[in-house]
Amino acid sequence: MASVGQVIFWSIIILIFIVAALIIILLCVAFAPRQASTVQTGEPFPVGNLGNDVLLDCEFDPSPANGKKAADASVTWTKDGLPGVVYLYENRAPQLQDQNPLFKDMAQVFPDAVANGNASLLLRSVITEDAGTYRCSVVAPSSQGTVTVNLRVAAFSAPSFSETNGTLTAVAQKWFPEPNVTWSNRNGSTLNATTSLSNNSMGIFRVVTTLSDPLQLDSIYICTIQNSLVRSVTQATVEGTDIFTNTLFSFSSASSAMIPGQALVLVPLLLGWLLC
Repeated sequence: MASVGQVIFWSIIILIFIVAALIIILLCVAFAPRQASTVQTGEPFPVGNLGNDVLLDCEFDPSPANGKKAADASVTWTKDGLPGVVYLYENRAPQLQDQNPLFKDMAQVFPDAVANGNASLLLRSVITEDAGTYRCSVVAPSSQGTVTVNLRVAAFSAPSFSETNGTLTAVAQKWFPEPNVTWSNRNGSTLNATTSLSNNSMGIFRVVTTLSDPLQLDSIYICTIQNSLVRSVTQATVEGTDIFTNTLFSFSSASSAMIPGQALVLVPLLLGWLLC
């Protein structure tokens, strides 16, 4: 007959194996292949220009199924931290009884676009308070899922150029957050310039920047204005008394950094994946 000590010993061993098996099963479930969502966005981190309209991209598979078409899709837009919906499109019509008052007459989903698998949301005349995390949920004949769009709001404008007494000046009417300005020539060499920033009651900056060196005719100058969200690069080509400009805007993309200690969590997860 086994002693009490042996019974306890084997009970502990069996318990350890049971717990280990449960952990492995949970890890296998966590790492099991999942069906890719058919609802997606091409721009998860858009930047809206203060006072202008912005489109939050959301797309889904428009294939028909069970006698229904993409036009029969239900599209729900919400914003984290706000009650109600930003916009609800259902039964081929907007359903705005529960719309948050902040978005009344300010948000729009387009039925013709929905019929083609486009559930994008138009926000009109964005303000800084519109920034945040939006969620687009779609239930369609061949699609179902939710995608997140993180809207950032800035102010930016292309500069205009003028020549006075042989010097070149660029003026940009609105920038936010506060920008930095640099000048360079076509070879990439940095040029000296003086820049002044003035902000209005809303905190929007007006940029006035002037090259320190005398203007050279038939030359190309590059003025770069940028902040944490937006970068504008304007090429100014001086030809005689004329100045021709071309501005390109680019926007920052958000990236996630590893949380301290996250690597320690990944070790057992990787082990579980290997055991599966």
